[in-house]
Amino acid sequence: MKIISSQTHLSCILDEGEHVSALGMKMLSQMKDSRVISAAQVVYNGRDKLIYRTEDLETVASISSYITAVNKLVIVIGLAKLIKQLDESAFLDKEFLEVEPEEIYINPANGMPGFIVAPITGSTTGMLRRHWMERLYRSLSFLLFAGDGAVPDDLKELVTMLERQSLEENNSGELNISDLIAICNYVVENFADRTIENADDITQTSRGGREARLSYSGRYGNFTLFAMKNDFVIGKSPDCDGKIPFNNAISRRHGCLNIEPSGVFYTDLGSSNHSYLNGRMLNPEQKVAIASGDTLRLADMDFVVEIS
Repeated sequence: MKIISSQTHLSCILDEGEHVSALGMKMLSQMKDSRVISAAQVVYNGRDKLIYRTEDLETVASISSYITAVNKLVIVIGLAKLIKQLDESAFLDKEFLEVEPEEIYINPANGMPGFIVAPITGSTTGMLRRHWMERLYRSLSFLLFAGDGAVPDDLKELVTMLERQSLEENNSGELNISDLIAICNYVVENFADRTIENADDITQTSRGGREARLSYSGRYGNFTLFAMKNDFVIGKSPDCDGKIPFNNAISRRHGCLNIEPSGVFYTDLGSSNHSYLNGRMLNPEQKVAIASGDTLRLADMDFVVEIS
């Protein structure tokens, strides 16, 4: 299976010998789980293809530099619940769950995770694949050591297990399958029955309770940039927080949203084609207050400011 991501959706294109499980898709639709991103089945060049709408979602990989301890706990709980559900289903398998950081999503609007479940079968379906276990281990390691490395107390034992496995891998050159199974079992046994008590904390942490987003609708499509950190840089460079790589009029580092206890501000970072607030061109490096309903133009793109 080949996975292709775009700004608005993720596609799973089947390889030769693979096919979509009709019963698996039916069971998936009956789960009614808000954590599972819904899939549509289409035909692509004579082959089946699954499409998942990911508009307005951010991947764990894309927010890794500023992911919070609360994010980490909520994602682990979501993973545990889905692994347990898939294992208990007659026509689904935990191996259908995509666990790479590039394929695990967070909804910035409410801080909740979103997961890709692809019921695609082949010659090895149903087997306890070492490959899936290794991907889970590496993704958990990526997640828990991301950002500033902070983790809640609930996850510290899991961190110890991951570090021990990493040390053993460095010494032996391979991962121990029994340890990989133990990590997966630990996650399910300790987090599958947990509830999320304060989901709002995910998007409110250290930002004075404010959320800021820029919504665009125009010739380049429809999308929203969610400011998920206090200093949110926008531009076409891959290392920006809000990436706009498809418009050459946008500078590599065009501007920055600043979320502070006293309000939300925007600073043009010396862009070539300038920034405008409600039609007024902003001076480079000038920090200005913005409010809900304002129009912030970056080069030739008009964004509506939304603050809550």
